[in-house]
Amino acid sequence: MLDISAIQKWGPFQPAVGPTVVLESGVGTQQINNAGWLVLTSNGWASEEQAYSAAERLMDALRASLSRLGMSADLGGRAPLKFFYPAGLEMIASRTGRRVLNDKHGAMVFPTDLEPTFARPDSTIRYTISAERWKNAFLLALNSGHTLSERERTAFDIYSEAFRSIESPDVKFVLHFAAIEMLLEKSPRPDPVVRHVDQLIEITKETDLPVGEKCSLEGSLKWLRCHSIRSSGRKFVQDRLGVREYGGRQAVRFFLDCYDMRNRLLHGDLPFPSRQEVSTLASPLGEMVGHLIAGPLLDLRV
Repeated sequence: MLDISAIQKWGPFQPAVGPTVVLESGVGTQQINNAGWLVLTSNGWASEEQAYSAAERLMDALRASLSRLGMSADLGGRAPLKFFYPAGLEMIASRTGRRVLNDKHGAMVFPTDLEPTFARPDSTIRYTISAERWKNAFLLALNSGHTLSERERTAFDIYSEAFRSIESPDVKFVLHFAAIEMLLEKSPRPDPVVRHVDQLIEITKETDLPVGEKCSLEGSLKWLRCHSIRSSGRKFVQDRLGVREYGGRQAVRFFLDCYDMRNRLLHGDLPFPSRQEVSTLASPLGEMVGHLIAGPLLDLRV
């Protein structure tokens, strides 16, 4: 086991090509093992273009090596934009006597002769609710006698995990949509459709395709006996939420938009969504999930 308790820097490393690389804490003299923000630096590149190319190679090396070791890191690819405006940078510069740059979460390239210092905003988002409103909601739920199904209990656990991912709308969105999928029970399509699917399965079994391909196709076809997530979710949302609106759209329309976003985000359907697009849907989707889990309690005034 490698003891890093006293290590403030790792490096310099010498790649096969190019200047050396140093990994260090991004928080003053804090040791690497205690730092939540690390900085990988490499100096001596001849041009801005070469420096950016090197930054991409370094970040890919981080992604590959950390993945190989079962570890992870937020390299800023879809991180929230946090920065100081010029007036803020000038105020900090006047106090430090040095050039100040925003500490961008991700790749940065700058002339080393500037000898800058870096500023990074630190903010925490919290959700609050009045004590009286919480008490009223809890007592209404308790006195109603309403109980949740196992699906609803598990969906609530998934929904709750999304709140731990305040900084990542991608994670919030995916977990919220996963909670909706947990709520959906499989419902068979009409009998004529099921019979047609069964015929396709029998035809597939009789082909001379490789065994692995046949098994894969049969497995996919069996899923067609039941309604898709899109159609079953549409009915479920309509039944429970009716004409309520989320993100400025009626519940069913909003669900369908989220379903399309889910496909773009998880299945690589182009155009791939930007962080802003996902963020716009993530919060109202969370509200929708909460209302779906609340069920009949949703109509009680709190």
